[in-house]
Amino acid sequence: MISRRDFIVLRALSQNVISSQRELASICSISLGSVNAALKRLKGDSFSSRFNLTESGFRLLQDFRVDLLVIFDCLHGSLLDDCILGAPLSCVKINGLSLVERLIEQALEAGLSRVVLFAGANRALFFPFIEKYGSDTISIFDFDEIKEQLFAGDGLHQSAFFCDSTVYFEDNPFNSYVWDSYRLQAPDSSIANSRLDLPFFYFRKDIDSETSDLLKKTLVNTATCDSLYSLSLKPYLLSSSATSVTSFQDLLILDTNFADNLDSGVLRNISATLGCSYAQICNFKVLKNGSTNISFSFEVQSGQDSSKYVYRHPKVGVSSENDWNAEIQAQAIAESAGIDTTTLYEDMKYGWKISSFICSAQIDVNRIDGLDLLVSSIRSLHESNMSIDKKFDFYLEAKRCAAQLSQRVGMSLRVFDDLVSRIDSLQKFLELDSSPVFLSHNDVSPRNVLVDSEGEIHLIDWEYAGMSDYASDFGSLCVCSELNDRQVYHCLCRYLGHQPTLSELRHCYGMVAMAGWCWFLWSLLKEKEGVHVDRWLHVYYAFASTYSKRALSLYE
Repeated sequence: MISRRDFIVLRALSQNVISSQRELASICSISLGSVNAALKRLKGDSFSSRFNLTESGFRLLQDFRVDLLVIFDCLHGSLLDDCILGAPLSCVKINGLSLVERLIEQALEAGLSRVVLFAGANRALFFPFIEKYGSDTISIFDFDEIKEQLFAGDGLHQSAFFCDSTVYFEDNPFNSYVWDSYRLQAPDSSIANSRLDLPFFYFRKDIDSETSDLLKKTLVNTATCDSLYSLSLKPYLLSSSATSVTSFQDLLILDTNFADNLDSGVLRNISATLGCSYAQICNFKVLKNGSTNISFSFEVQSGQDSSKYVYRHPKVGVSSENDWNAEIQAQAIAESAGIDTTTLYEDMKYGWKISSFICSAQIDVNRIDGLDLLVSSIRSLHESNMSIDKKFDFYLEAKRCAAQLSQRVGMSLRVFDDLVSRIDSLQKFLELDSSPVFLSHNDVSPRNVLVDSEGEIHLIDWEYAGMSDYASDFGSLCVCSELNDRQVYHCLCRYLGHQPTLSELRHCYGMVAMAGWCWFLWSLLKEKEGVHVDRWLHVYYAFASTYSKRALSLYE
C-alpha cells in the first residue's frame, strides 16, 4: 500500500497532463521536494514513468475508485419556502441548474458514473433527470429502500459519496479517486452558514464493520445525511465556497438574479398587488402556521425605506373548500365599519390575501381590559347591522365534518354517543329560542384581534364569516380563548350590557358548547388528513362536554 502523499501524486498524474514537477506540486498542494520524493518512490515501484502512469499504477488506483454519488432529498425547506418558491428548495433552479442537477453534473464531470437519489413525497419531481441522464446513470428510490440499495452483508455495496440535496458547491467537490473516508467542512467564508460542517460524506466500501453497522442503522432510521455527524470521520476542509441551502434568502445570496427568473405565484401576486419588483421583496417570516393557512410577513424595500405586509397562503386543498366570496363580502363590511382596515387585496378564486402589517402585542385574556377588547370587537361587528349571503351554523358545520369523517376516513362517532346525544338535545332547545341573527366572524380569538399603536381594534381573518346566531361569536371567543368560568360570565355581561337573564345565560352557554363541538369535529377531520392539531383537540372537546351539560341543566 502506498502512502497518502504518493496517492495524491499518482491521482494527479492520472487526471492531468503534467509537464513539470513545479506544476505537479501546485496541483497537489504539496512542496516541490515532496513531489520529487514521491515521483522517485512511484518510479521505483513501477507505478509511474516520469509524468505518466504505468499499467501497474493504473491498476493500483482502482483500489481507490469511486463511481457512486448518493443524494438524500430530505425536505429541509420550510413550508414558507415551498409557498414562495412553488417547489422544494432542491428543485429550484439557481444559476441555470437546480441544486440536485448541479450535484449530478459535478459528479459526472468528476468521473463518477452513477447517482442514486433517495426521496420521499417529492421523488416524482426528479423523474425528468432519468430522461436527461439515462436510467443507467440515475436511479430514484423511496427512503424505505435505503438498506436494500446501499448495503451488502456487513458493508456497503460500493464506495460512495453521500450528500444532502440542498448543498451548493461553487467548485466541484467530487473526485473519482479518493484516499479514505471523510466528512467535509466548508471554509470560514461559507456563504450562508456559520456552521462549518456540511451534510457531505465519503465512505470507502471497506469501512470497518462497526462503522458500517452504525452507518446502516443511522441512514435506515433517519434517511438524512445530517444524522451522520455522529460518526467518527476525519474532517476535510474544502478550499472553495460552499453552503447548505436552507431558505429562500440563501438562494438570493447565491444567485442575485434568482428571484427575477423564478416562476413563483406568491412573488407574482405580491408584485402585481403592490407594484414592486421581485428584488424589492425580502425578509419573509412565518407569523402563523395554522391548519388551513400559513401567514407570513414580508417587506418591500424602496431606497432606504421599507414597508411591511402580511401574506395569507391557503394550504393544499383549502381553496376548494372555502367560500372566499363570502369572506370578501364580510371583509368589505368590516372595513366600512372600521372593524378591520388591514386588507389590501384578496383573491376570490384562490383565497390568497395581502394585508398591511399591524405591530400588535398579543391580547392577554387574563386581564380584564384584554377580555373587554375581544368583546368590543364582537359588539362593533354585530352593531353594524350588515349582512352577507352566506349562513354559518356551528351545529350544521359539525354535521358536515361528521359526514366527512364517516365518508372519507370511515370514522364513527359512536364512542362519543353521550356527547352527541347532548348536543342534539341542546340544538332543539336552541332552535326554540328563535334568537336574532347577525353577521358573525365565528373564529374570534386573541390571535385574530389586533390592536394598533393608536388603540384601534382590527378583527382579522374572516374565512368563517356568515350570518349566525347572535351568540356564535361569543361561543367561539370563549372556546378559542380558553376562558375559565369567571371570564366567560364577565364577557357575557360585557356583551349584553347587563346581567344575563336565565334564557340568555342558557342560550349563550349552549352556543359555547356548539362552538366547542364544531371545532372538535373539524379538528378530528384535520388530524385524519394529517394536520397535527396538538392540544386544541382536547380543549375543544372539553368545552363541548362541559357547556353542553351546563346549558342542558338550565334548559331542563
